[in-house]
Amino acid sequence: MINLSDDVLNVMINNSVLNAELANCYGGPAVFNLFTPDNTLFPRITFFEMDNTDDRYADDEPKTARIMFQVDIWLDKENPNPKKIKDAVYKSMLSIGFFCDSTGPTLYEQDTGVIHVPMRFIQYKEVN
Repeated sequence: MINLSDDVLNVMINNSVLNAELANCYGGPAVFNLFTPDNTLFPRITFFEMDNTDDRYADDEPKTARIMFQVDIWLDKENPNPKKIKDAVYKSMLSIGFFCDSTGPTLYEQDTGVIHVPMRFIQYKEVN
């Protein structure tokens, strides 16, 4: 198993656009692995590893790992446009070797006014 959670977190918290768009009371951009300590904080990003499995076998040995992350952008009615944040997430993930598998659909929760934009990224990494 290859752990890329720290890489994903680091590339996002070091992205200048995300730093500007996701500034918060925690002293840095609101980017969290799996869950947020404050679900009233908007905009914010959460992410988690969805899959990390052996892939592409040769001579009964795995040659690569298939690693998938979901990145969730959370907005409220006051900041409903995710374009800048989506673009910055996309570029950040590409910069560390992921490709975008899917985005959306953008979901609106009418009872809470929360907008949720899911994005999924995949990377194939050589297994040593």
